[in-house]
Amino acid sequence: MAIDLADSRLQSALEFGADTTINSGSEDAVAGIMELTDGLGADVAFEAVGVGRVANIGVHGHSATLHLEKLVFATHRFTLGDTMAAYDTFADAANTHAQGRP
Repeated sequence: MAIDLADSRLQSALEFGADTTINSGSEDAVAGIMELTDGLGADVAFEAVGVGRVANIGVHGHSATLHLEKLVFATHRFTLGDTMAAYDTFADAANTHAQGRP
């Protein structure tokens, strides 16, 4: 399940395997979770923001390689001269549908 304010990020979550999405700007996320879990709530919740940190949770019997290059994609491209426009676009991601990984 993915919860976000931007429909574009919720769409990406579905493409990455989320079964259900909730737009917390227009829906009551807690009520939605409680309804989907028959009143039990979430077993585990992750809060993720775009600050460049990745949490790898689990126990590994050997090294686990995380290929970040497979997680990165671009929704917009800019020339170097348009750097400020790029920042403005990403700052208004809810309207411009700008996304980046990680």
